Amino acid sequence: MNVHVLVDQAIGASTRWLQRKLPPKDDTTHLLDQYRGQSLATLFPPPPARPYVETRDAPAVGPLRARRFRIASAHQPLAEPLRRIYDREQEPLHFFHGRALELATRASRRAVVYIHGWMESTDLATEALLAPVVAWKLDADFFHFQLPHHWRRQVAGSKYNGAGFCSADLAQTCEAFRQAVLDARTLLTWVRSLGRYDEIGLMGISLGGLLTQIVACLDPDLPWAVPCEAHLDFQDLVSHAPILTEIRDELAAFGVGPADLEDFVRALGFDRLEPAIDRSRLLFVAALDDQFMRPEAMARALARWPGVATLWIPGGHITALFRLPRVLDDVRRFIDAQPRPARASQA
Repeated sequence: MNVHVLVDQAIGASTRWLQRKLPPKDDTTHLLDQYRGQSLATLFPPPPARPYVETRDAPAVGPLRARRFRIASAHQPLAEPLRRIYDREQEPLHFFHGRALELATRASRRAVVYIHGWMESTDLATEALLAPVVAWKLDADFFHFQLPHHWRRQVAGSKYNGAGFCSADLAQTCEAFRQAVLDARTLLTWVRSLGRYDEIGLMGISLGGLLTQIVACLDPDLPWAVPCEAHLDFQDLVSHAPILTEIRDELAAFGVGPADLEDFVRALGFDRLEPAIDRSRLLFVAALDDQFMRPEAMARALARWPGVATLWIPGGHITALFRLPRVLDDVRRFIDAQPRPARASQA
């Protein structure tokens, strides 16, 4: 067993300790009936053409100018019981917050919208460590936002970032995915409306990479998308990832097994997703010893979408992240090689 595997397993063990602090989840598998048979357009509706946005200046982040933004989420739960809870008890989810980090020394004609991973505890790491590296390596302004149930969007009773996003409450998990995808597409819509950029790409790591793939199946205007350490095989993820051991045990107590997880995937439409952009505009970054998004599952996912570019790198789910600066050099070459899109703006 190598160090990459050990680190992933250690992170999984520490996460289980956190998850045990939460009260038991309700079994909401019966609510999946309200998702089955819905069209992709219903499961993942289009963003509003003119979202409500508030912006204000913020302190610079190293060499990057910064602006905070707050955008109304257009999300509405499909399941009626969850809709009532959302309207009455989950006000932190009604807006999403983030920052635009712009290169201060030159005006970039490229922007990247970044989607963070599950349970990231603060946006300081994203802004202080990741954003400057991505901005300089890709010659791009950097936009990121807080996913549902993370940071300022945690609801009452949450014990840690992301506690309400992925859990044994499968109906709420459905809604978290739906809202995250809609919020990402809403942010893309707003950034395009600024009229400053020739191209606005999408990049995410782990959960953010999974969401990047979904958005790339819904948004034909993306010039490129780079999902890192992620696949759409939710069944394999829940069945094997060390970080989901406690959730796996809770689901087993509900009598939820592999067949039921397949049903969850079908209910949320994952099995029907196909890229809305040319597959040559997708670059998958995968880790050879990843214990969360297993290489076996990644290989199956890539076989479903022949023609996508793939970059396999040494490391596990966690340790591979230390290679990110070098990986970004490959990402830069990939996106520079893409045909230049029409001006990414909206009337």
